[in-house]
Amino acid sequence: MSNKTTGNGTVNYFNKLRSDYLVERKSHLETILMTLYGLWSRLIRSKKYLSGIIMAEQVMINKYSSIVKNDFDAKVISKTDIKKYKAALKGANVKYKQRSDFLVIMVSIISLLGLTTFSDKAPFYMDKPIPFFAVVLFLLMVIMAAIERINMNSVVAENEELINIFDSAF
Repeated sequence: MSNKTTGNGTVNYFNKLRSDYLVERKSHLETILMTLYGLWSRLIRSKKYLSGIIMAEQVMINKYSSIVKNDFDAKVISKTDIKKYKAALKGANVKYKQRSDFLVIMVSIISLLGLTTFSDKAPFYMDKPIPFFAVVLFLLMVIMAAIERINMNSVVAENEELINIFDSAF
């Protein structure tokens, strides 16, 4: 990676490392996981496919953990910098998981309050059917919550992978 890091340099170092890793990760996902072969192999629980994924993961972890180790040895970054960044990744994951749990509860409540037969079972709840615009609004909220949850889970996975790289470096 090069250049000694101080203050913003540390932030730039980790941002560049993350960016480089995510480019390679995306390529890995597109060529191995996001294919019909990948889908079929997961459905039939192919051992050959699984070992191929594990091998590809090992190659990526070895590459990036050796980059981190070399930069540490060259005093580009310190162990304290790495520990702080790992702590930040873990803290972000906690917040994303908390938000994800909230979204699940929100969608459950939306379903309970109008998109199920709750109003039929509890006549005190609503005398009239739910207006069309409300159903569309509820549906949009559920779709947005699903997209947000998918995106948050993706970021959590990326963060976990980076944490694994830092753990593997030392």
